[in-house]
Amino acid sequence: MKITFLGTAGAIPTATRTNTSLWIDSEIFSVMIDCSGDIYHKIKKYELNPNKLEHVIITHEHIDHSFGLPSLLETLRLSGREKELHIHIQEKAFDKIKQILSLNNLLNRHDGFPVIFHSIPMLKNYSLLNDGKLKIHTTPVKHLVPTVAVSITDEFDSITYSSDTEPVQDVVELARKSAVLIHESTTARCCMEPVKGHTSADDAARIAKEAGVDQLFLVHILEKVQNNKEAVLHEAEEHFSGKVIIPDDGYTFDIKDVKIRKV
Repeated sequence: MKITFLGTAGAIPTATRTNTSLWIDSEIFSVMIDCSGDIYHKIKKYELNPNKLEHVIITHEHIDHSFGLPSLLETLRLSGREKELHIHIQEKAFDKIKQILSLNNLLNRHDGFPVIFHSIPMLKNYSLLNDGKLKIHTTPVKHLVPTVAVSITDEFDSITYSSDTEPVQDVVELARKSAVLIHESTTARCCMEPVKGHTSADDAARIAKEAGVDQLFLVHILEKVQNNKEAVLHEAEEHFSGKVIIPDDGYTFDIKDVKIRKV
């Protein structure tokens, strides 16, 4: 699997970072987790293949995680897409997001492509997809609105993404077989106060340590975290002995490059 960070900022973008969303390339198809603004531009900018995209996962209803979806569907249609696209939406956000798409005349168009919707229930270790080569599971986390974390596993490796959450044990359990944990770090104790519904860098590091992952990526960061990057990394490294990275937008890595591979 190859992972590209389409965006890494929290709810407020910065001059160099847009809202957090991820692109995961498997051998056969691609998966997007969350869909921030002007997403097609990012796909092209980072030289990704929109024709490989088969699944979009929306972890919760907050606008910084979902507002790019109408633009994505319209741009794919205008670009001539014909094959179906599966959109998986956390169940409490399902009706709201589908209504937004309908109001923008993006559904059931005669000149469009098939869009297949799936509701993600708030169940622990829910099997969202299992096609034999790629498995995706979700589990509820603790945010201001109902939200899920996501794990993606291929034949050799696994990654886990926390989405927006306070520190919760369920992310630890979801990530236990993962080589990589991508965890939100909206805050860091070295430079700002905690924010309700979110995680600081040191708590993300503790979760990574307990889960036994090899690498920790801190995303969904605010500008104060970005501007104190070295101090934030030091804060995390005090609690986690693996590699800690604060990726920039467009950062790409192949999970095969992680030192220890897990099944």
